[in-house]
Amino acid sequence: MNDLIFSIYTKITDTTEKRSYNSIQFEKHFHRLRDGLKNYAEKICNADFKLLTPDSVKYDDLNIYKIQQWEKFCDEYDRVLYLDLDVIPNTKTNIFTKFDFNKFVTHFIPIDAVNERVGLRTKKETKEEFLIRAATEEYKEELEKLDEYHWLIKGLMKKDMMKADGVPLTQNVIINTGIFGGNHIARDQLKFSERMDECKKLIDSIKHIDKRYFYNNEVFASYIIDKYKVPVVDVPPHWHELVLTDTVDTRVKYSCLVHVITKDFDKVFNILDS
Repeated sequence: MNDLIFSIYTKITDTTEKRSYNSIQFEKHFHRLRDGLKNYAEKICNADFKLLTPDSVKYDDLNIYKIQQWEKFCDEYDRVLYLDLDVIPNTKTNIFTKFDFNKFVTHFIPIDAVNERVGLRTKKETKEEFLIRAATEEYKEELEKLDEYHWLIKGLMKKDMMKADGVPLTQNVIINTGIFGGNHIARDQLKFSERMDECKKLIDSIKHIDKRYFYNNEVFASYIIDKYKVPVVDVPPHWHELVLTDTVDTRVKYSCLVHVITKDFDKVFNILDS
């Protein structure tokens, strides 16, 4: 099989304090991050590796761009996998033989405020205690402070898109596009670029509901998957381990693909090297 793993490295034009920090961390660890992806592709997966370096772009445009590039590469390769540059391979297993790339390969994030990892429930709260707090004005104020990239806001956006379109919500999940893949069959089932205008029109129709609603690649793809019943491989968490501030070391140590959301590469490399 003729396979490809690709990633992207570029400068973001709409910088924020967080993105500036991330940029510094990427620059500091660039060679090890790139070499890790390249070695995994070539030595473990017997695949080609490409690192795309487009001109500086806006953050949200870049996230659309990576899906569109995957669509194009599916014309050249039998199977294509995209990995964000902050993904660290930690396995000797070939992902192309592990999962069915005739389907869209991704990882679902459950949109549940009670979920400690993506919601607002604290480790000290029972579910019952959280539900009581969730009915208070203080909790509503906490929700209002979340930015547009928080999983709960993305989940609400997808729900409102489905409602505006008159389509029942069947999966209360959002995909994470830090890792995704598939072949031309998966691409032609998803039809991301073809359906993007539909998604944009829906967002425009619901922007009055919440000022944080915007054109987001993960929300678009999640809406398309749910509405059109696109066949998906939802990889288990250890094939897309999200490293958050409270992620325990053992989860990092024994995961196959480690997605360093925090950009604390020093800490993650120390764990993996130990």
